[in-house]
Amino acid sequence: MDDESTALTIVQEIPITLKSARSRYGDDLMVGGLAADHASRSDAFSEYHAEQSDNTRAAQLDALKCFSTYLAQAGIQRQAEDLYHDAEAWRGMSVGLLKGFRKWLLEQGFAIGTLNQRLSILRQYCRLANAAGTISDEVLELVLAVKGYGGKTGRNLDNDRARRSVPTRRSTKKDAPTPVSKAQALRLKTETTRPKRPRRRTHDLLLEARDALMMGLFIEHAFRVSEVVGLDIEDFDLEQGLVTIYREKTDETQTHRLKKHTLLAASHYLAECGASNGPLFLGYQGRRITRYGLYDRVHVLGQQVGLPKLSPHDLRHYWTYDALGNATPMDRVQSGGNWKSPTMVLKYARRGGIANEGVIITE
Repeated sequence: MDDESTALTIVQEIPITLKSARSRYGDDLMVGGLAADHASRSDAFSEYHAEQSDNTRAAQLDALKCFSTYLAQAGIQRQAEDLYHDAEAWRGMSVGLLKGFRKWLLEQGFAIGTLNQRLSILRQYCRLANAAGTISDEVLELVLAVKGYGGKTGRNLDNDRARRSVPTRRSTKKDAPTPVSKAQALRLKTETTRPKRPRRRTHDLLLEARDALMMGLFIEHAFRVSEVVGLDIEDFDLEQGLVTIYREKTDETQTHRLKKHTLLAASHYLAECGASNGPLFLGYQGRRITRYGLYDRVHVLGQQVGLPKLSPHDLRHYWTYDALGNATPMDRVQSGGNWKSPTMVLKYARRGGIANEGVIITE
């Protein structure tokens, strides 16, 4: 079918009221415009996906797999991949289905935070389906009114689930961050271990220097795992004592002045590795280390200092509490930790320390 007949088909499917007086230009602009509008609606999903990060797309697909499982139990067959890509897969979506999914998530034992995230993702895909014309404005308005739970309501629901012996956290994540003491943080910056192998690899010989630098970047600079993975040797200026890092979560490039331990560790490691460019940390295959490689290494070192479930993000928590405990201004903590807003810093401030520290009253 040629473009003109396709456009005419689209026009025939959409009721249009034409003025009695025919334009001297004809209807070609109107026909073309309707065809362009149809194509734009069809592209709503792909355009949205192109704007998202890999982690966001993975989280969305995971939520849609969960929704697909719920629908299957209700006798409705929708593959997660279809829900992810095809607006037509959402035709017939209703507010009752979304409320049913919310209730199902509770009964399946998902954490309140996970439930809220998955509802948010489904609401977003309903918006996309609405833009594509497969969900009406009326249905979308009802769907957007279905919210998750928070605060006291969430705690009450968890208490109710606990009374009924329903799990309150179905997740691979830890229930809570692992607390790290100052003494443990100091040990971690010098802790290392070498695998017991008949023949040591070059990789093994660098472990002590690498571990010291890795822990410095986590403990003294609060870098995220993905950010440390992406670091290159040329990002370091040892003469000036600086490191430049791309922070993917906020799409910013920052320069940090290296703290004392991290600067010494970087000088030692870069001298030992003998390279002037390329990935900062390599895995066993000689390629850039993965985030899982860093997770494993932090886990091993954590076990050695009495922290069996230590993760890199626990060290980011430690950095924030340490900075706030040393009276670092909130704006500097926000900048150093690379948060877009002060909201997260305020949460840390409320959780740690003395609640009324610094409050001055008349006594």
